[in-house]
Amino acid sequence: MINELISQIDTEKIKQTFDRLSIVRPAGVPSELHSLRLSILQLTYSEGAYEISKIYVNINEQAEVALTADYAFDSLNFYVEDDDYYIFGYDANGVEKVKYFINRNVIAIGGDITYMKKIGGEYYYLPNSVMENPEYELRRQEINNSGKMLCHTIKPDGRVCFYVLPDIELNYSVSSIWI
Repeated sequence: MINELISQIDTEKIKQTFDRLSIVRPAGVPSELHSLRLSILQLTYSEGAYEISKIYVNINEQAEVALTADYAFDSLNFYVEDDDYYIFGYDANGVEKVKYFINRNVIAIGGDITYMKKIGGEYYYLPNSVMENPEYELRRQEINNSGKMLCHTIKPDGRVCFYVLPDIELNYSVSSIWI
């Protein structure tokens, strides 16, 4: 099931988005761009079906660009090298729109531990963290058994999201996205 969803990603549309993408580079974001890599997919589960709701593309070791399901720019996410505990999200104009506290050390520990917290309330849990809702728990187990799940969350509006790691090199480089 996960591989079927991953195969739905249109890499040509990702490339087209990056060909016309212009972002104000916030202070602290490395300017170099590496070959693009599809790093995370946000899957939203609703009414018995999954849909891809966000596509995360690594542009260098500290930064990724989040795209919407229709391949439009959503945010530039990055962490500052000497502060590995926060991820900052910016809009295309360089304005901070979100901040996350992330505890990367819990991946080695595992279990029912909070992996990440969006400042303002949303919590993200490791793949083995059991969900209270039996239907969601079944979906969590299904995705976790694929070996590709990073974390999961229930959004404030009730959507259930699973974050999976497709780790696909796009073999595509852009010369610049920075304004």
